[in-house]
Amino acid sequence: MEVWALTGEQIKAVWFDLDDTLVLLDMEAFSAAYFQGLAARMAPLCPPEEFVPALQAGTQAMMSPDGPDPTNAAAFERVFFSLVKRDPAPLRAAFDAFYREDFPRLARYSQADPVAGRLVRFLKRQGRQLALATQPLLPKIAIVERLHWAGVDPADFDLIACYEEMRGSKPHPAFFQQILERLGREPAECLMVGDSPTDLAAKRLGIKTFWVNRGRGDSPTEDPPDAQGTLQDLLTLVERGGLDDL
Repeated sequence: MEVWALTGEQIKAVWFDLDDTLVLLDMEAFSAAYFQGLAARMAPLCPPEEFVPALQAGTQAMMSPDGPDPTNAAAFERVFFSLVKRDPAPLRAAFDAFYREDFPRLARYSQADPVAGRLVRFLKRQGRQLALATQPLLPKIAIVERLHWAGVDPADFDLIACYEEMRGSKPHPAFFQQILERLGREPAECLMVGDSPTDLAAKRLGIKTFWVNRGRGDSPTEDPPDAQGTLQDLLTLVERGGLDDL
């Protein structure tokens, strides 16, 4: 593990990305199965040639924090139902049924990192606040399901970013600012743990960052992390009492 820029600030809250941070995903296969399954669930109510473009447009609307909507769910529905001119109630029920009944079967495209649960539990026992700072583009039921795939207890988190509660997405500063406000923390009191440059963008607000190196490329250079390594490296650092030295 590499660590740079020791400052001695106390880390009171640790934020985690989800996909390829706490849980490993075959993202290509997962995404294909997800969209195919969702389109199939919706097909009796809305044909794929109408549903899929509306889904894509609704998803794009959630990516920006600059719209008029209070949450990503509101942004999605505003755009989606403007394109799919059908009774919203049956479509909402079909979405709910998909996430409740179909989505859990996508676990076959995931693999737990055996360290993830141990790391989260250890931080929780230390009394640090925990936030799941995943992209808030899915309902909470789906995000909680993926935490189970990771072998992590959702109850350990003080905040779970989801589309019912958040607006915008990473790497927009507004996404990270919402979490700071909800946790009641200053940037220097927080550590963002993730595998993507979108996670490391938290550094622009003064939040410390740990890049989870999955061996898929060089260390990011646009927003260099304060430290990098595996989840095991991070757990070792925490166990040794070195987290506040980041």
